[in-house]
Amino acid sequence: MKLMTLDLIVADEVKCMIEDGTLSIGDKLPSERELCERFNVQRLTLRSGLQMLEEEGLIYSIPRNGYYVANNRIQKSADNIVSTTSEIQTSNHKMETKIIKFVEREIDKYLYSEMKLPLGTRLYEIKRLRIIDDKPVSMDYSFIPKYTTPNLDKFNLENRSLYEILESEYGIILKKSIQNIIVVRAEENYCTDLGLTTEDHVVLQSGIVYDQNGELVEFSETYSRIGAFEYVAC
Repeated sequence: MKLMTLDLIVADEVKCMIEDGTLSIGDKLPSERELCERFNVQRLTLRSGLQMLEEEGLIYSIPRNGYYVANNRIQKSADNIVSTTSEIQTSNHKMETKIIKFVEREIDKYLYSEMKLPLGTRLYEIKRLRIIDDKPVSMDYSFIPKYTTPNLDKFNLENRSLYEILESEYGIILKKSIQNIIVVRAEENYCTDLGLTTEDHVVLQSGIVYDQNGELVEFSETYSRIGAFEYVAC
């Protein structure tokens, strides 16, 4: 019989408090000191147990504030062509998109290795912060060839889905997607916006989308807080 470690016991006890209604969605958990006394554990053990619940998406932390009971995780496609906007809207969560950067640039060696387009190709680079239920959860980077979407920068991507614009304004039918999902260390260029540090980890979902003619439409990288999404195969 496998014995439960103290951090697993802590995680299980807090999970029971959520499941039996002692703690509801949005409730703040008791302080670390109170929980340590309640479960008779050291602070490091407590934090290990709470981290497990964070990774499951059951709770989340706000630096210098405490832990809170999270809403249900949003299902995000791991292999299908579905816009983040559509996925979040169908989950009945409140979403806000902030455009951090929207510029025209040339493809560099890294993007060349991913997109296999000629060096010098002009691209639109779009950096978007996704905020769900008033909490920043992911940073999206999209790279789109300008020759397929001239004047894309005239559209407001804070109010409209990128994929909806590609289909309705440019007649691009999204047909195929190749995605990869890994866990990586957070980087300085987005971690502050997500309320993280470079000591934290995030989920990186990267991939390429092709149209009905097999032409590359988009290369994207999305860095999400661990526990924010449940990745499912469609």
